[in-house]
Amino acid sequence: MDNVTAAILACGERKRFKPFTDIVSKPMIPVGGEEKPIVEYILSWLRRHNIRKAVLLVGYKWRQIYNYFRDGKWLGMNVKYSVDSDEYRNTGGSLAKAVLTGVITDPTIVVWYGDILATVNVTDLLRYHREKNADMTVVLAGR
Repeated sequence: MDNVTAAILACGERKRFKPFTDIVSKPMIPVGGEEKPIVEYILSWLRRHNIRKAVLLVGYKWRQIYNYFRDGKWLGMNVKYSVDSDEYRNTGGSLAKAVLTGVITDPTIVVWYGDILATVNVTDLLRYHREKNADMTVVLAGR
């Protein structure tokens, strides 16, 4: 997966999780018996599917995320950061800024929300995407 970058949206304040998010950003909320941040589970899942490059699109309390993950080498990943600005923020703006500033250069981008844990088979998803020669492939959860 040399030409694939995972763009993980980890930028919002997320008022629904107050008062937890007064202290820690939503993607850094610890979950599970090991109390790892949600984003760590996401990065580990992507690595299991041979994605080694990730850009964390950050904003609110972004230094907590940076201080925890740094360059991501300890996870077997190459992690970079793109910090939201007034001009570029929220989902589309954060992604656009990372591409326009050259933080993301790969032709294939897996966009993942930093507060979503899902057992999506990313390997099969990327295979399907390439077989269909698609510009975009969207994964939705059904009820």
